[in-house]
Amino acid sequence: MRTFLILVAFAFMGLSVSAQDVSIQCDSVMTDTLPEMIVTAKGQIETANKAILVPTASLRKHAANALDLTELMNVAGLVVSPQDKSVTTHSGGEVVLCINGVAARVEDVAMLQAQDVASVEYLRAPSGKWTGKAAVLNYVVRNSGGNVYLSADEGFIFQRGEYVAAVDYTRGKTKLRLAAMSNWDRNHSYVEESGLYTFADGHQLTRYYSPDHALARHHSEDVRFELTNKGDAHRFNLALGLDAATVPAQDMKTAVIYPADTTTMHRHSDSKALSPNISLEYTKWLPASQTIQFVASGSYGHNTYHSLYEETGQCAVTSHVKEDNFALAGQGLYFKTFANQLMLMLTAGHTLTNYKDHYSGTSTGYQHLVTNVTTAMLQLSRSAGSVSWYATAGVSNSAVSLGGKHYNYCSPIAYYGGNYVPRQDLSLSLNGVLTHTLFDPSNKNSMTLPVSFFEATQGNPDIEPLQVLSNTLSLSKQWGKHSLAVSYMSYIYFNNIVHQYYADPSVIYDKKLNDGNFYGNMLSASWSFSALSDRLRVGLTGIGEYNAVRGDVYDLSRTIVRGRAGVTWLQGDFKFGANFGTPSTQLDIREPFLVHDPMKLDFLAGWNHNGWSVELRLNNPFCRYYKSHEWMDYGCYNMDRWRMNESAGRNVSLKVTYALNFGKKTDRSDVQINPVINSAIMKSL
Repeated sequence: MRTFLILVAFAFMGLSVSAQDVSIQCDSVMTDTLPEMIVTAKGQIETANKAILVPTASLRKHAANALDLTELMNVAGLVVSPQDKSVTTHSGGEVVLCINGVAARVEDVAMLQAQDVASVEYLRAPSGKWTGKAAVLNYVVRNSGGNVYLSADEGFIFQRGEYVAAVDYTRGKTKLRLAAMSNWDRNHSYVEESGLYTFADGHQLTRYYSPDHALARHHSEDVRFELTNKGDAHRFNLALGLDAATVPAQDMKTAVIYPADTTTMHRHSDSKALSPNISLEYTKWLPASQTIQFVASGSYGHNTYHSLYEETGQCAVTSHVKEDNFALAGQGLYFKTFANQLMLMLTAGHTLTNYKDHYSGTSTGYQHLVTNVTTAMLQLSRSAGSVSWYATAGVSNSAVSLGGKHYNYCSPIAYYGGNYVPRQDLSLSLNGVLTHTLFDPSNKNSMTLPVSFFEATQGNPDIEPLQVLSNTLSLSKQWGKHSLAVSYMSYIYFNNIVHQYYADPSVIYDKKLNDGNFYGNMLSASWSFSALSDRLRVGLTGIGEYNAVRGDVYDLSRTIVRGRAGVTWLQGDFKFGANFGTPSTQLDIREPFLVHDPMKLDFLAGWNHNGWSVELRLNNPFCRYYKSHEWMDYGCYNMDRWRMNESAGRNVSLKVTYALNFGKKTDRSDVQINPVINSAIMKSL
C-alpha cells in the first residue's frame, strides 16, 4: 500500500497549485468575522475544502514539536509516528506536510515548536499542486522574532542517535532558517532462510542460513538553509541543502547448510553518498484574481558502493560501483478565479534525471540511464457553500534512454475528487486518480550481477511503467469529544511489476517483469475521543483488506484483518502513553510474497516545562528482534525466510529537547476561524 502511494506521488511530482492551494500557501490563519457568527475553534471544524484543527493550550504544552503535537491531537484517519518521522493515512497514503502553505519535510515539522502552531488545515481531497496525494496537513504558524531548537535522541538497546539543531529568525516579511541533523546506528539485524532451488535440468539444491554475526553501521548528515520572503503580492522561497550518507561497514558471517556439507559465508559492503541540492519557488498574485507560480529544483549525487561475497570452496564475488547523477525539474502554473468561484488551472512541468553507473569487479559494465518526463494538465475546481470539487485531465510523456536504446511512453492522466460538508461536524470526500509510475533505475536496467555462486540478478530494459487507478471514499464525523473516520479505498495496478525466478542448469535468475494486474481493496474505521477534561485521549482503528495478484506468472489473493489502539494520559507537566498493533498476515506485492508481522507494542513517558522536553520510549519490550515471516513458492525457488529486525524490536530511547523563543511579538492564544468562507486567494500575513 505504501509503495502504491509513493508511486502515485512520483507520477505527479511537480504539478503546481490551484486557487484552493493558494489559500493554504498564504494566510489561511487570518481571522475572518462573519456578520452573525464568530467561532473560536477548540477542536475540528469541517469546511468545504478542508478541516480546521485547533490544538488546545494543554496539547501544545505537552508537545516538544509540531510532529509530537500532531500525534497528541489524535486525528481520526491519520497515523502519526514521531519516532519514525512519518505521517500517513490509515490506508498507508502519503500525507504532504506544509508550513504556512510551503511544502516541508517531516524533519522540518519535527523542528517546529508546538507553541507556534496556531492551527492545522487538513485536506482529505487535495487539488492543485497536491493532486494525487492522500492528504495535506498545513501547519499555520504565526510568529516573529526567532526560535532555537535543540534535540538529542539516544537509543540504548538498539544503539542509535539522532541530533538536531535549528535556528530561525523572522523580521518583517523575511524569514531565515538554518538546520542541521546527524544520525547514526549500529544494527545487528539478520535473516534466517530456508530455500529449495530447482535448476533447469531437474536437480535440486537446498540451503539454510544460520547467521553467526551481523553488524551494519550507518551515518547520515543533513544541513539545510532556507530563505522566505512574503510580500503583499508575491512570495519567494529558496532552500539549499547538503545530504550525506555513509555505511562504513555492513558485515555478516553465516553458516550455510547444504545437504552434503556446511560452509561459511561472509558478506561485506560499504557505501557513500553525497548530494547537494537547491529548490526555488516564486508565486505572484496578479490583478483580476490571477496567479502565476514557478518552481525549480536541482540536485547532484555522487554515490559509491562496494561489496564482497565469499563462501567456502567458491570463487569470491565482488562488485564496485561508482555513480554520478543529477536531476533538474521545473514547473509553471497559471490560474484564474472567475466570479462564480470556478477556478481554472493550467500547469506544465518537465523533469530530467541522468544516471551514469560504472561497474567493476566480477561483472563489469557501464550503464547510462536518462529519463525526460513532460506533463501538461488542465484543472477545473470550485468551492462554494458546502461543496468543493476538482477535475483534472492531462497527458504525460516519458522518454527513456538506456544503453543507447530509446523508449517512449505517452499516457493520459486524470485526477478527480471533491468534498461535501452538510454540517460543520460532517464531511464526505472522494479522491480519484488515473496515472502511471515513473521509472526507477532499480526496475529498468540492463546489467546482470551475480549474487552468489549460483544466483544472479538480471535487469530488464524492456520493463514498462505501471498504470494506476485508485479511488478513495471517506467519511468524517465529530460529536462532542468523539471523532469517527471511515474510508474505503480500491486500486488497480495495470501491467503490474513483479519478480520472476527462472533457472538454467547452473544459475537461478531473479528478474523483474510486467505481469497481469494487482487488485487492492481496503476498508478502515478509526475512532478517537477524549475525556476527563481532555486529559485522557484514546484512538482505535480497524482495517480489513482483500488483495489479489492476477497474471500469467502469479495468481493468488489474501484477506487481511488488523487493528491499532492508542491511549494517552496528560497530567500536569507529564504525559504517558501506550500503542498496540495486532499481528497480521499480508500479501506483499514487491516480490510478491506472503508476510506475517507480529504484534507491536510501545510505551512512552514525557515531561515538558519551560521549553524543556524529556521523553522516554520503550518499544516491543518482549523480544529484542521484531520477527517477520516471509514465504512464497516461485517455482524454481521455494522461499521461507525470517527477518530479525533489531531497530523495530526491543528498544529504549531517551530524547531531550530544548526550545527557546526570542524577540517574539505575537500572541499565541487560540485564533478565531471562519468555518464557512474559503477565500480563493489570501495575501500574506
